[in-house]
Amino acid sequence: MFRWFGPSSSAICALALAVSLTACARKSQDAVVTGKEYVPAQTGTTAIADNQLDHEQWIVEVEMANRLKGSVPVEHARWESLKMGDKVKVSYSQGKYTGTIWGIEIQ
Repeated sequence: MFRWFGPSSSAICALALAVSLTACARKSQDAVVTGKEYVPAQTGTTAIADNQLDHEQWIVEVEMANRLKGSVPVEHARWESLKMGDKVKVSYSQGKYTGTIWGIEIQ
C-alpha cells in the first residue's frame, strides 16, 4: 500500500520549499515617499464585512529609483514623521521569474 506521509514525502516537501525560496530575491534600495494613507478601524454593532478592518492602519506609498511603486504599512509614529518627498531606504522581495514585488519594508 502506498503511504502519503513518510520519509520520501518530507524530502519532496523540503525540495519544493527550497525551490520556492530560491525563486525570489530580497533587494534593498532608495525610495521616495509619494503619499500617505490612514485607514480607520470599523466600529459599531454591525457585523464587519470581509474587506473591513478591526484595527487602524497607517500606510505610506513609496516609489523606488527603478520606478517600482508600493504600499508599506508602518507604525503610527513613523507615519507621522514621514512627509511627502522624504527619501527612505526600503527592502522588498521580487519574484525571479515574474518580477512581482511583495513584502516592502522601510528600514
